[in-house]
Amino acid sequence: MSGLFPAFAALLLLHLTDRPPMLAARLGERFGNILSVLAGLAVAHGLAAFLSALFAGAVQPAMPGAARALLTGIALIVAGVAGLIPMRRLDALDQWRTGGFVTALLGGFSLIWGDRAYFLLFALAVAAPVPWVAAVGGWIGAMGAAFIAMALGERAWDRVPRRWLRPAIAIAALIPGGVLTVRALLP
Repeated sequence: MSGLFPAFAALLLLHLTDRPPMLAARLGERFGNILSVLAGLAVAHGLAAFLSALFAGAVQPAMPGAARALLTGIALIVAGVAGLIPMRRLDALDQWRTGGFVTALLGGFSLIWGDRAYFLLFALAVAAPVPWVAAVGGWIGAMGAAFIAMALGERAWDRVPRRWLRPAIAIAALIPGGVLTVRALLP
């Protein structure tokens, strides 16, 4: 179970202040069929989590404990620094005529792949005893944020105080990231 909760908490918190839930809320209202949008996002997040765990499993045997801690620390620092940068405007994908499931799947995957949350999930999966357990935890956290956004709807989601919540979560990632990085570098 080690790796499940850290990945769950990390992806839930990072996504609560990022663009994927905004897209979920917007597409849920646009298409009206919340289940098809949620299914598309589940596949997109699942694919990103699967790839994170797959790559983590490939590099994990070659990384000693200090290198795993260093990677996790760097990923936390990257997540924190990225959280201090203002978000770009979200493309509503209004020009896409593909339906709720396909728009959520392709639009969601293009939005989340390379995201700070999935780099952190990769690092947490490398540090976990079983990378797939961390991937499942991250997937549940990401889907939790998407579900909350869709349940609230776009108007209510836009009122979430991300202006102070995003930097607070960023600082909460920077502090342990710095500590882990320094501890991993010291003998």
